[in-house]
Amino acid sequence: KGIIIVDYKSFQGKEEQITDPADVHYAGIYAPQLETYREIIESAGKKVIATLIYYAVSGIVIEIGNR
Repeated sequence: KGIIIVDYKSFQGKEEQITDPADVHYAGIYAPQLETYREIIESAGKKVIATLIYYAVSGIVIEIGNR
């Protein structure tokens, strides 16, 4: 049905850090990066259905900025 963009991060912190907008490690800081990936893929005529960050060390997946 479409493409899922997954960006891998190696941050070793806690889930509370990446889900707290006040924390410097907040996952939302990567929204512009993932939006750029989305724009590039969509400009090639492909549909993006999700943008995710996968924190490989902790096994946490966060969905970012999906429309």
